[in-house]
Amino acid sequence: PQQLPAAAALSRAAATRREPPTTLSSSLTSGKRPRRPIDSAEIRFDAVVIPGLDVHNLSVVATVMAQSVALDHYSVKVDAMLETFTRLNSSVERTGVFSALEKRTLFRLVALNNSLFAEIISKIGLLERSEAAWKHVEYTQIWDGLREEFEVEDRFQKIEFKLNLVQLNTKFFLEILANQKSNTLEWIIIVLITLEILVCSADLCNLRPFGS
Repeated sequence: PQQLPAAAALSRAAATRREPPTTLSSSLTSGKRPRRPIDSAEIRFDAVVIPGLDVHNLSVVATVMAQSVALDHYSVKVDAMLETFTRLNSSVERTGVFSALEKRTLFRLVALNNSLFAEIISKIGLLERSEAAWKHVEYTQIWDGLREEFEVEDRFQKIEFKLNLVQLNTKFFLEILANQKSNTLEWIIIVLITLEILVCSADLCNLRPFGS
């Protein structure tokens, strides 16, 4: 009969020593992280939590951030190209012809469009996976998570759409210029043939219009 109070006392003592569970709200309000080991990377809105700091983690994070900054740079360039093309299109719409300056501007847009495409694909490697993420599976989560957080693929698709739009319209204008040049050459050939016919006709009639 005396064991029951002893057991009850031990259970009450164990209950008083039991620690309260850590909740998400308490950890956030206190500003302290839960004391638990990090088994995998965690991508947050303004931070990246990684299991350990090593060369591969730094390489993956730095590569994605560099790609994001490069996309901002190329986005500004493409927007400037679109603005230039809009002015060129408006000028042709008013006058109906290309001036010499507008032709040079059009050729520059074509060259810049091609060079931007090559730089985006080759220099910053948007279509390629990081070497660390390619060789080591544990870094793939960081690579994919950061690219999704920075919206790398979506921003690249927007830039690609703008470049394709400029390329399509410049191709149309280049075809118009080629047709105009072809028409000019055809008229020159017609004039030369007409002159040759007149000279031959004068020669048959024993006429010497050039004193020969």
